This record gives sequence, structure tokens and C-alpha cells, in this order.
Amino acid sequence: MKKVLIAVSLLATVTFGLAGCGSNSASKEASSTKVTSKNQDKISEYEGIIKTARDFNENGHYKASNKALNGIRIADLTKKGFGSLKTEYFQIQKSNDAFLLKEGKKQNQVASSNGSTTNLNTRVRLKTI
Repeated sequence: MKKVLIAVSLLATVTFGLAGCGSNSASKEASSTKVTSKNQDKISEYEGIIKTARDFNENGHYKASNKALNGIRIADLTKKGFGSLKTEYFQIQKSNDAFLLKEGKKQNQVASSNGSTTNLNTRVRLKTI
């Protein structure tokens, strides 16, 4: 008789344990749907910013393009649903930086050919205390 009671209680414990797992995953799915609907407004906003930055980039306004990209929080790009925006963000930024670097090198060449010794691409290293 004791073996039957132990088997029944063990079976009941396992059954209730598994039932709890199923309801937990259902609540996670519901909350994930809420998160994506909350982020949909952000995604729409960021798509507009990406379009503006891309237009600036295509028209040769690389600094303005980077400034437009500053309107996007990088931390948001790691969230679910932001993958394509993240890819496009970094492609545009990389393109802007490449053209700005070329412009800086051209300005350095012009300055050095005019007898000036100013280096426009110098970086300042800040000492932390």
C-alpha cells in the first residue's frame, strides 16, 4: 500500500510540475508579443532616420548623415526585430566614415603641398585620472 501511495504522489508531483511549465511558456509568448508591439513605433521612427541618413550619404553630405544616425540609440538595435536596421545603420556609418577619411586625407595633401605642416587627422588622447 505504501508503494502505491508513493507512486501516486510522485505521479501527481510530476504532472503538476509539467503543467506549470506549459503555462509559463504561454505567458512568455504573450509578453513577447507585447514587447514587439511596443517596439514597432521605435522601428518606424528609426526607419525614417535611416532613410534620411541614407539620402544624406547618397548626396555626399556625410557629416549630416552621421548626425542623423546619432538619433538612433545603439542599445535599441540589439533588441528583437531591429536586426535589419542594425545592419543598415552600420553600413551607412561605415560608408560615411570612409568618405570623411578620404576627404581628410585630401585636405592634408592640399595643406602639405601649400607648405603647411598642419595634420588634420590628428587624434587627441585624453589621460584619465
